[in-house]
Amino acid sequence: QMMPTVRPRIVLLDLKMTPKSGFQVASELRNTMDMKDTGIIAMTGFFTEKEHTFLMKLCGIRTCILKPIKPLDLIAKIEFELGEKEASPRETISWN
Repeated sequence: QMMPTVRPRIVLLDLKMTPKSGFQVASELRNTMDMKDTGIIAMTGFFTEKEHTFLMKLCGIRTCILKPIKPLDLIAKIEFELGEKEASPRETISWN
């Protein structure tokens, strides 16, 4: 297991990783690790909303930030994710 005892409120997750993609890791966090209430903020410099909205929704990723990341944008995304737990995934996917 990746994080057997840790239950963070937010996970910052790059989407382009190897050997598993960020989508696979997010899905494992949601299902295997039982972290359904943990916010996942995807970070990417490669993917676009059109290409990956369905995968993000399927994996439980509600928020995404594009690289290069500006510190104030990241803070806003974290605050948004912590404050918007009741909104639906489609409504809360946000892109800069």
